[in-house]
Amino acid sequence: MFEECIGCSQTRYKDEPMEDKMLVLCPICRLTRYYKASKDVKIFENFNNQTKLYAFKQLLSTHRKKLSEFEDILLQDEFMSKFKKKKFDYAKELLKIENDQQSSSDDDEEEEPEKDEEDDCIEEEDKKDEPKKVEIVQDDDDESSDSSSSENDENEDMNMNKEEKTKNESSRNGKARLRKKPKLESSKSKSNSTKSSSDRKCGGCKRIRSKDEPPACKTYLNCPKCVIKRRMGNHSKNPLHPSIKLYALKQVEEMNKSHQMVSFKEKMLNYDEFLSQFKNKKFDYKAEMKKLGL
Repeated sequence: MFEECIGCSQTRYKDEPMEDKMLVLCPICRLTRYYKASKDVKIFENFNNQTKLYAFKQLLSTHRKKLSEFEDILLQDEFMSKFKKKKFDYAKELLKIENDQQSSSDDDEEEEPEKDEEDDCIEEEDKKDEPKKVEIVQDDDDESSDSSSSENDENEDMNMNKEEKTKNESSRNGKARLRKKPKLESSKSKSNSTKSSSDRKCGGCKRIRSKDEPPACKTYLNCPKCVIKRRMGNHSKNPLHPSIKLYALKQVEEMNKSHQMVSFKEKMLNYDEFLSQFKNKKFDYKAEMKKLGL
């Protein structure tokens, strides 16, 4: 799950539907982008009602200034059109949808069909028509049957011995094959290692992200430095965990001390109130992380 939308840089709140939290864009950013691409209101039919309700909630709160004109467009959707004359209550509407889904799932559970009287009659007639079983009683003094049974037993013993031999041979061959498998596994492990290294790349600067990043950093697609750089560009004032800010400052100090990085460090210290304490104070990453209990 993502804690921040990569489109509008807004924090993802707890009341957002779980399916939407798994995506990098929040509901309103997805709706607006799809509409701009198609210029057709019917595109909203591809989204579920929970997503549309949360997007409308965003329009009335966090995105009211930027996307106020999109409110009329979203209300043209068949499901959302009822809120033109009706007061919008996100919690109540979400509860209605959950109750409807629960009732529909209960209706789908069908009971087993009862047998009709006609079926019972047919079953009874079938039982009558069934031929009676005839028991054949053998004489105890039948020597021929004894001799044939003994011959059958001998044949069965021979077959059992042959089967055991074939099983032993197949098991030996199987063990020999298993000994050759580690070579394939080593090649697979190499491919997995290359994939994992590519997955650790930052989406912004494309550098491989270090394993010592704090847990809060791993919820973002970009490295801490790029996260703060993006926020500075968008003038975002949403709360950010202090460990991310500290690691971003550590990244900047570890990079080449070029004129560009020095100026970026100054901008970063001026931009963030928490980091501004290190303008005149020596920065010790480990000591500051210990203060946070990390």
